[in-house]
Parts: sequence; structure tokens; C-alpha cells
Amino acid sequence: MSKSEKKLHFAGPPTVRCNLAGFSLLELVVVIALLGIITGVGLPYYQSFTVSLQLQGAARDLTSDLRYAQQQAVTTQNNYQVVFDINQNLYTVENASSGLLIKSRVIKSPISLESTTLASSTAVFNATGAAVSSGNVILSNSNGRHATIDIKPSGYAQISFSY
Repeated sequence: MSKSEKKLHFAGPPTVRCNLAGFSLLELVVVIALLGIITGVGLPYYQSFTVSLQLQGAARDLTSDLRYAQQQAVTTQNNYQVVFDINQNLYTVENASSGLLIKSRVIKSPISLESTTLASSTAVFNATGAAVSSGNVILSNSNGRHATIDIKPSGYAQISFSY
């Protein structure tokens, strides 16, 4: 081989890009910027959604505890009550006859026990499972949404949400 043939054979870098592993810095910066934008837009919606789920969970827990008190009243043939303390943001399930505390539950932030229309802030269930007085309990969250638990004279507790 002559020197000129060698030059032609080894002349210049390859014109086609080889399969190199990795990404360029520009590609990496673009992907990180897009992830930042998507996160910035989506995070407030996610946080709002989480707070709404917490309100739904707290309302269902309260309704479940009301039904538990009703069930205990029927089973033991004694009055059971659920006492709401709005200032402490908690409620208790008690045997109304003996005063025995069955359960106490603190409603955690960002959910708050807003108000109740029950007499003495107490839901009392008699031996037949009926509510001694009807009324409602309202829970709210930091987004201004509400869950209302209506206690019917029959003792049935029903949840409704306002968004």
C-alpha cells in the first residue's frame, strides 16, 4: 500500500454517529426541566386531592363509630352515646348507662369537627337502635369542603359531601 491509499483509508472521523451510551447534557437538562414543570403544575392538585380524601376518611370513620354505638345499644339493651367535643376536635363512644368509655377518637388536622345540631352535642342510641334525638355533625377540611353526617330518628347515619 502506498501512503496515499493509507490517507484515504483513515481520512477523517466517521460521518455517521455511532451508538454511544448515555445522553447529552442538553437532553438531560430538557428532561429535568419538563419534570419540574409537570411537578409544579400537578403538586397543588395532588395536595388538594389528598385533603379531600382525608375528609372522606374521617367522615366514614365517624359514621362507622356511630353505627358501632347503635349496634352496641341493641346488643346490650343499654343506651350508648357518641359525645362530640368541638373545642378538642374529638368524640367518644360511651355506655350512657354506666359511663364506661368504649372508644375515643381525635380528628386529626387538616380535618376539623365544625359543628353539630345534636342536643348537648351527643348522639344517643336506645335499646332498639333508634336515635333519642336526630341531628347532624359537620366536618370540614382546610380547603373549605364539608362532610355532613345526618343522624335520622331511626338511628340511620348518612354522609353527604359538599365540594
